[in-house]
Amino acid sequence: MVFSRRIHQCVKSKLLMRDNFSLFVNNRNEYCLKSTKLEASKKTDIDKALPLDATETSSVAKGLFCNRVDKSMLIYPEFEETEDLTDVEKFAGRVRSILKKQCNFVEWDKNRCIPEEVKFSLKKIGLYSMSVPQQYGGLNLNNKAKSRIYAELGCDLTLFASAFVQNELICETLRMFGSEEQKRTYLPMLAAGDISGAFCLHEHACGQDIAAMRTESVENCHGAGFKLNGQKSWVTNGALADLLVVFAKVQSKNSDQRVFSDPSGHLSAFLVDRKKIEGLNVTKRQNTIGLRGLEIVDLVFDDVIIPETAILGNEIAGFDIANSIVGNSRYSFSAVASAFLKRLINAFLCQFVTEMNSLDVASQHCNKRKSYGRPLSESNFIRERLANLAMHVYILETMAFYIAGHLDSDSSKDFIVEGSIAQLLSRKYLREGIVSVMEIFGASAATTDEEFERLLRDITTFSSFMVEDENTDDWLVGHIATSGLTAWAQSRAIDLHKIGRPSDYPWHVVKSRWLSGDVYRGSFSFKHYLHEHLHPSLMDACRFIEEVMCKFDHIIRNQLKLKQKDIEEDSFALKRFCDVGCYLFAMIVAVSRASRSYCIGLKNGDLEVYMAHALCSALKTKSLHALMELTNGVHGPHNEDLMKMKIATAVSHANGYPIVSPLERNCDPAMKQFLLHLDEKMLIGFKFIIRDIDETHVFITSEAVATLMQRIDALMESLSPDVAEKS
Repeated sequence: MVFSRRIHQCVKSKLLMRDNFSLFVNNRNEYCLKSTKLEASKKTDIDKALPLDATETSSVAKGLFCNRVDKSMLIYPEFEETEDLTDVEKFAGRVRSILKKQCNFVEWDKNRCIPEEVKFSLKKIGLYSMSVPQQYGGLNLNNKAKSRIYAELGCDLTLFASAFVQNELICETLRMFGSEEQKRTYLPMLAAGDISGAFCLHEHACGQDIAAMRTESVENCHGAGFKLNGQKSWVTNGALADLLVVFAKVQSKNSDQRVFSDPSGHLSAFLVDRKKIEGLNVTKRQNTIGLRGLEIVDLVFDDVIIPETAILGNEIAGFDIANSIVGNSRYSFSAVASAFLKRLINAFLCQFVTEMNSLDVASQHCNKRKSYGRPLSESNFIRERLANLAMHVYILETMAFYIAGHLDSDSSKDFIVEGSIAQLLSRKYLREGIVSVMEIFGASAATTDEEFERLLRDITTFSSFMVEDENTDDWLVGHIATSGLTAWAQSRAIDLHKIGRPSDYPWHVVKSRWLSGDVYRGSFSFKHYLHEHLHPSLMDACRFIEEVMCKFDHIIRNQLKLKQKDIEEDSFALKRFCDVGCYLFAMIVAVSRASRSYCIGLKNGDLEVYMAHALCSALKTKSLHALMELTNGVHGPHNEDLMKMKIATAVSHANGYPIVSPLERNCDPAMKQFLLHLDEKMLIGFKFIIRDIDETHVFITSEAVATLMQRIDALMESLSPDVAEKS
């Protein structure tokens, strides 16, 4: 190792630079590979590359792509002071009490609104001011505390969405990017509940590509300020909000040309006080199938004049503000999703009742309902579903408090990718969870007597919350995969340079091919020794993690070598990379939490260790399958992804399903005989038999005879000369 490291340093100092490539995410939220000229200078990408044995300290998920782990991130975070945890639990108890006494979620759904008295009670205790600093009258809760409160809101996704918009999108934006004057003016009113806000980002025309938005702000020629024109869609609380955070492109006052050449530089963020403007109209309230208590509307800005003091940050900070606010808040979805799934499990173990119109306990459903003489709880089919639900809850809950805790301890860390993983898995597990529980309930779940119909509608809408015109799952997959590949490329600049010059570094080529054999070998050697930093009972789980990380590293190298910048177009490969990255992060947080729980003696800590083993074993199997599919794509044409790609191409070219019905027609008798008995001897006489067939026969036409003769002639030409001569 020392010898190879010295060679590495010597080669690094003498490299002659050539064209190579590196991954990056461009400013328009798109994913691409960029050809980069590695110039011979003191500050090249190679000089900036991290040493091969370094740890990835900025992002856990990106480090897993690079086969790197910061051992300090294996410590599961917790509250520093017991008193802080006690205070949070008291606040959660007050929220729970209001939900139990005042909330009728079925009526909210029917009336399409959250009652004002409920909002007033929640504002009074501070639910909508958790992100407001105490100096402005807010609670100033940290991320762990907010995640705990969001978990209480898991009883109804509508209520969570309402609180999420006010805390994570409005108050956080104002706290992080507002001027002192803006904070002094609006944060106290937000904390007191006197005003509410709305986040105006998306448009029908752009979906997730926020840099393509059409809402524009033009510098006012007749005075100070800006003139705002455009339309915003899917604005939660847009009809009722007093304060709007609006994103728009900037134009020069003297020209129709935009000021900035960089697409992301066009965007500005404005803080708009509704009471001080004219020209803002609500054109449509979205008739959503779920979350019907929310006011989700379209807003039109028609020559709305806003002052220069309304700008948040600076005039070109809109893109950074949107990415920061939306990206840093994604992990919150896993907190409420885990709580929601918990209640689904309780819904199976405890039957629904309608007196409180909530998931209250009435009777032990699993013990009262029997199938073939046994309680449902003793059925292995039911147990499998419950086990999967429990593991999904464990993953989501663990991710939520892991990300929140580490953000509290070090706000400089980049957890946007981890938040995207949490949101992606939340959407997936919520959909799977509701379907699984409905199948457990059987036919009764198909009636309106239970609340499944409302819950199913809410989950469907929640999965697309604050998103329109685009498949969010696909966007998240692309974001996670390309972020991980970018981190790998940046940390392996030397490796990529050598891969691009195999004639100059033949030994590196041989070494890479030999290391790639680890993908096929069942055994491997430890590199990180994760088990030495966790409880010894988790050694097997740690071995599963390291095995996947090792093979993942080699597969990424092979794929980038093979496809280079074309990998951005390979959505199938990106999906595989994303899946493995998500599984690795889930395994890391699971063993981190299980180790802590067992060491400090938490109730059912031994079950957590067992669950972590089960999770790591199952996710390892899925990861290795995904990696083998990627490997087959390198070494051969027969893998699932390529077959799916060909099928998808055929469907798109046919503008629909291309396969005809099996009842389209029957096979001609002559053709059937030809197919069943075809051999060299039969073929010699078959050609002459066909000539004698009556062309008016009901089962065969003259065109069919001609086609069949052509095929026979082609087959005759392929026969051996002696057989063809006999014919």
